[in-house]
Amino acid sequence: MIYTTFIRRMVNRSRAITVYFLVLSITALFLDLYDIFKIRVMSPIILSSFLVSPSLFGIMFSSLAVGLFTDDRQNGLLEFLVAEGFKPEKIFYIYAVSYLLVSVPIDALISYILGVFVHNMAYFVILLTNSIGISWIIVPVSMYFAYLQRVSGSSRSPLGTYIGVGLLFILIYSSTTVTSETEIEEILLYSGIVFLIVAVLLTILIGKNFSSEKLIS
Repeated sequence: MIYTTFIRRMVNRSRAITVYFLVLSITALFLDLYDIFKIRVMSPIILSSFLVSPSLFGIMFSSLAVGLFTDDRQNGLLEFLVAEGFKPEKIFYIYAVSYLLVSVPIDALISYILGVFVHNMAYFVILLTNSIGISWIIVPVSMYFAYLQRVSGSSRSPLGTYIGVGLLFILIYSSTTVTSETEIEEILLYSGIVFLIVAVLLTILIGKNFSSEKLIS
């Protein structure tokens, strides 16, 4: 299956970056679990901070997918795929779907673990929608920036990654203005839905605007 191949290439492309992201994400998860066990009264800022660990896992895979796209464009693989009859839209979706296939199950697992320990399974939905939405937005945005460049920039730090991290921390720090746990749950639920809708729309719209000539130039 082509997606399995691309997922394996994503992870193997740069083992150092993969290990770095994994260590960072796992550390954030353990810090979240530590907070849950040590802090009995959950404030809104603590609850919203649990977005960090699942989002970091998602951001890791989105960055790996975009980095692979950029590398493949530079080394001529995309030109080969176009020559083999792959439509640019299909090529775009291969990288996006590869990201989703690996990110969604892992983000779901992390979100479920945190939801169980918080004793509030509504947080499973909240964490999953926000983490997937934020990290998914990175993929079409970063790939489009790379697509527009005649000579692709560094594939190690996709521009969309900074956008995703920025959205994450804006969401977390905006919770400091909220004093009610119910309110923060509502805000995070709505934000997760919005992020997912935006990610889906960007993926569809950007994918349809890829052209063969620009893709391989």
